[in-house]
Amino acid sequence: MPPARCCAALASPPFAELERLAHATDRAVLRAAGGVGLDDEPAGERRAEAPFDPVRALHATAVGERVCVKGAAEVIVPRCTSLLSGQGQSHPLNQSERERLLERAEEMAAQGLRVLFVAEGDAGTSVDDPRGLTARGLIGISDPPRAGVAEALARCREAGIRVIMLTGDHPATARRIAQELNLIDDREQNVVLTGERLEHAGDEELGELLRHTAVVARITPIDKLRIVETLRGAGHTVAMTGDGVNDAPALRLADVGVAMGADGTEVARQAADLVLGDDRFETLTEALLEGRSLWQNLHRALGLLLGGNLGEIGMIAGATLFGRGALLGTRQILAINLVTDVLPAVAVAVQAPRERELSGLALQNGRSFDAELRGDIIRHGLATAVPALGAVLLAPLLSAQAPVVAFGAIVTTQLAQTLQLGSRERGYAPSVTRAVGATTGVLVGALTFGPLRRFLALPAPNAGSLALIAASGPASALTARAPRPGQ
Repeated sequence: MPPARCCAALASPPFAELERLAHATDRAVLRAAGGVGLDDEPAGERRAEAPFDPVRALHATAVGERVCVKGAAEVIVPRCTSLLSGQGQSHPLNQSERERLLERAEEMAAQGLRVLFVAEGDAGTSVDDPRGLTARGLIGISDPPRAGVAEALARCREAGIRVIMLTGDHPATARRIAQELNLIDDREQNVVLTGERLEHAGDEELGELLRHTAVVARITPIDKLRIVETLRGAGHTVAMTGDGVNDAPALRLADVGVAMGADGTEVARQAADLVLGDDRFETLTEALLEGRSLWQNLHRALGLLLGGNLGEIGMIAGATLFGRGALLGTRQILAINLVTDVLPAVAVAVQAPRERELSGLALQNGRSFDAELRGDIIRHGLATAVPALGAVLLAPLLSAQAPVVAFGAIVTTQLAQTLQLGSRERGYAPSVTRAVGATTGVLVGALTFGPLRRFLALPAPNAGSLALIAASGPASALTARAPRPGQ
């Protein structure tokens, strides 16, 4: 067994905790050691242990007559005073050898490997502040991005969502992974910040640094908190993803904390607002798609609902101004609101996303949402009032009954607009077609079923009335076809 691998396994939690370990690095080290038959029981009793701490960046365990240490190369190498040679003999570690070890760690990190430096001390070495160590070697762990992550990140960027990668890995490792994910490119040489750089930056300087960076490496939990707080203070809505105990404070502080449910810790899950059951970033992207689609659907539903009511008022007021009198009674108005406000508006709100690209679902702030909603209300109001009022004014020319025309035209115009809002490249949203079908059935029943028609105080429609009611639908669709952002 190579000494570095043996020492790294001992400088980890016990093998018995392998299956419940939350940190992927410890799992990888122990599984690799277990694959070649290593068991830490024969090595001696664990006398003391200092678990990994992002601030110290090392894990130390006193086992038997030795202390095993693993962690960041730049932290452990300065603590080493000797180096183990290939023949198993140690000799004093000089400055050039220290630099060579750090260079080798840099080379491995530049290949995208998570690099651990491994060292060992004697029985008298402190696990809390191990020094005077013997360097044993380097371990590189390959943890490539999952398939589909780069595409999901690209979708987020196209939708105006900025992604910053926070990691405890070496800056060279972080840079390589970020390049594979297209977060940065080879020409961007100064976008990878380190926790040490952030530690010495004031709040104002930190805000300026975060405007121009996509990757922060060798980061601590305090750094994550500062980053989330700074971004929120700059007016951003911040979503934070994490899986470890150290991520919990930042998950709680973020506007939306997203924990990994499969391999994450219970502390992270409890601190988060949202838990991903499969730990896939693509799932988070789909959640964003669903959320923005729901937001847009609610916008459409509100425009349809409020615009329809405005159109009813406009039709009644217009008919009165043109001397047609009060065409609709209380029961008829309530019936119209019941059949046009409930099923159609709800169907528009809950329909599935029209498209699968986040970039097509523009996120609006409160001011633009209000301004666009007002425009939609007016547009839907006109698309309801104008065709319905036109049908009422034409009713005498076709010997049609004005009250039944007013009733039917109001419902038909809103059904036509509902179909428009549920349109797809191929057909209509199922929820919308069902709602329109059910509401059409109620309208037909109100016009043809004697007891229901008499309850609503509607006369039996003649051919002219039915023609005007039917024509109001296409007229409303044409009136409502004004372009709007996001459609």
